[in-house]
Amino acid sequence: MLKRHEPSPVCEKKDIYAFGYNGFGQFMISQSRKTLPPIHLLQTKLNKLQVTWSSITWMKDKSIHIRGLFGENPSSHKSFIVDVNSEKMKCSCYHHDTLFVLTSKKKLYFFNNITSHENNDKLTPGRVEENVLDFVVNESINQLSVVYESWGVKHFKIGEDSLQLEKHFSCAIKVKQLSCGNSHNLLLSADGHVFSWGMGSRGQLGHGDLISQETPKLIEILDMIRVTSVACGGWHNLALSDTQDIYTWGWNCSGQTGLPAPSGVFSTSVNNKKEGGESCGIIPSPTLLQLETYCLHREDDNFISITSIACGAKHSAAATSDGCLFTWGWAEHGQLAHECCLSGSCDVSLSHLPAIVPWFGKEKLKVVEVKCGWWSTLASSEEEFDSVNTKTKHKTAAE
Repeated sequence: MLKRHEPSPVCEKKDIYAFGYNGFGQFMISQSRKTLPPIHLLQTKLNKLQVTWSSITWMKDKSIHIRGLFGENPSSHKSFIVDVNSEKMKCSCYHHDTLFVLTSKKKLYFFNNITSHENNDKLTPGRVEENVLDFVVNESINQLSVVYESWGVKHFKIGEDSLQLEKHFSCAIKVKQLSCGNSHNLLLSADGHVFSWGMGSRGQLGHGDLISQETPKLIEILDMIRVTSVACGGWHNLALSDTQDIYTWGWNCSGQTGLPAPSGVFSTSVNNKKEGGESCGIIPSPTLLQLETYCLHREDDNFISITSIACGAKHSAAATSDGCLFTWGWAEHGQLAHECCLSGSCDVSLSHLPAIVPWFGKEKLKVVEVKCGWWSTLASSEEEFDSVNTKTKHKTAAE
C-alpha cells in the first residue's frame, strides 16, 4: 500500500543509475545507442550532475568531469581543475566547447575553448556574471538562460567563440527555479507561483490557449496552489505542489503529459472538457495527474506522494516518497525502462502511460530523486528498498 510519508533526504551522495540514449558514450564507453537495463554511473549528489543530449558533467572535489561528446570526439572522459577563486561549486554544464560553473557566491563562470586544453589542466575563466541565481543550458537550440538575483532574466545564443544576448527583461520576482523547454520557459517564484513565457503553440505555457508570450505571465490556474518544483520538457511541463501532487500540461503527442495520447504523433487536438473524450494531443491548462490510477488493487485512502519530477524531450518521470519510480511518454531509446521495454514486447515508438520502473524494486533499490536528459533518465537511489513496495502490485506497461 502506498501511503503519504516523509521523503528520504536527497542532499547526500547517492548511487546514480542511468538508462536511455547513449549515442555518444555518455553513459557507457561502448557506443551502444541504448542503455537498458539501468547501469550504475557513479556516486554523487544528483544536483551535482548535469545531463544533456550528448554528454554528462559532474563535479568532484575541485574538478569538473565530462563524459560523452567532447568537441568532435564521442566516448570521451575528460576532467579539469577550474579556477573559481576557492568558491564552492553548486552546478556545472558543458556545451559548445564552453564550460559553465555556478558557485555559492552567485557567480557564473565561463570557461571557453576547453577542447584546446589537455586532460587535468587548470582552466581560467574568460567571463564572470555576478548575482546569478540559476542558469539553464538548452543544447537543442544553443541557448543559455540566466536568472539574476534582483533584476531579471537574460537569454544568450551560444556561438562558437562567443555569447550573443538575444533577450533581456526585468522582473520583480524572487526566483526559486528556472526551467527551459525547446521554445518556452518556466519560472518558479520563492512563494510558489509559476510564470511562463515563449512559444505557446502546443499549450506549453499553461494559460488555456495556444498564444505565445514575450515576457513572464502568471499561470493563473496554479495560483491557488503552492508549487515547490517545476520541470520543462521539449514542449510539455510538470509542476509539483507542496501537497506532493503533480500537475501536467503541454504537447501530448507521445503521452508525455501522463494522459492518454491520440493516434498520430503529430496530433494537435486540444483537450476540451466540454467535448469529452479520453485522449488529447494538447493539454493547454495544468491538469492534475493521478498516478494512483495506474496502481492495481489500491484502497480508496491510498495516496502516491511525489517527491521529485523531471521531463525529457517527450517523456517524464516522478519519484515517490516510498522509493518507486514512475516513467511515461516516448520510449524509443529505453528512457522509460518499463517491463515491456526491458523484455522487448512492446512498440517503443508508441506512447506509454505511467508505469512503475520494476528494475529498481527487483534490485532492492529505493529511488529518492530523478533527473531527465533529452532522451534519457537518471535516478538517485539507495539500498534497503522499503518492503512496502514489494507488497504493492503496480501496473506495468505489459499489463
